[in-house]
Amino acid sequence: MSGKKKKSKKKRSRSKSLGRSPIAVALDKVWTRFASAGERIASWGAETREIGAVLANSRATWIALIVVGSFFGMRALQRGLLHDTRFLAFPTEVSLAAPAWGDIAVVAPLEDQLRALGPISLFDSRFDQKIRRALEVLPGVERVHRVRRHWPRRYSLEVELRRPYAVLATADASHPVTFDQIVLPAKAYAGISSGLFRIGPVPGDAPVAGERWRHGAVRIGLDTLAEIAPHLADLAPLGLYRIDVSGARDQRQGVVLLGSDGIRVRWGRPGPGVRENSVAKKIAYLIEVAEDLERVRGREIDVRYGTLYLRKSTDL
Repeated sequence: MSGKKKKSKKKRSRSKSLGRSPIAVALDKVWTRFASAGERIASWGAETREIGAVLANSRATWIALIVVGSFFGMRALQRGLLHDTRFLAFPTEVSLAAPAWGDIAVVAPLEDQLRALGPISLFDSRFDQKIRRALEVLPGVERVHRVRRHWPRRYSLEVELRRPYAVLATADASHPVTFDQIVLPAKAYAGISSGLFRIGPVPGDAPVAGERWRHGAVRIGLDTLAEIAPHLADLAPLGLYRIDVSGARDQRQGVVLLGSDGIRVRWGRPGPGVRENSVAKKIAYLIEVAEDLERVRGREIDVRYGTLYLRKSTDL
């Protein structure tokens, strides 16, 4: 019986294979092998992704640990170097030169301030900030442009100082001011103030050094000086040295320029919109009289309206 069954199975398999072409049978075998290989590859890919994810997480963890460790390590190193005397920069090593328009006295307040600040470690994270804050509170300092460290124990500065434009006078004192009306310390600027134009009298008391003098007469006087300043070389024979602003707000009086030998010039009011001669015309009249001082000696010069007026001193 068993021999018959085997023969019948062989017959059935032969009948099935005889019903299909050899190419189809071969393709089936190839497809089966590819499918099996694809399943193995998919299984391997899934395992690889899991391993990659574990490795990636582990790498990110290590990187984070290294970054945190480096940060705290650098902080500890910096704290150690902060107190290392080899890297302390002393202000006595800082060289501040006088500006071209002034003398060494104008930088003296900066040197005093740096000495009060004392030595600073070049490893101090607030090194620049400390120096800037110490200097920029001074009335003579416009701004600190640059603070540069020089290892192991020096630093240099690039500082812009405020330049006085004129000296303003009250009833009992004189104060150097910038064109922007900032009051400067009289002692530090005493040397350069002696050669500046005087403007006054300004009523009331002057603000403290470093603050803006907001009185209207101050602005009028400074603007008047700005109008005549480019021409002072041509006007030198008049010896102009002072701007009287006592009647600056009065339309009938305006600003008066004072010069040597009692010369007085009715200049008027500065600025556009004023119904007076133009600045160019006023200057032209002054140059004319500067070339013939005998003509104006003992007279007041009025250049405000129309033509040039010369008044006798008895008519003042």
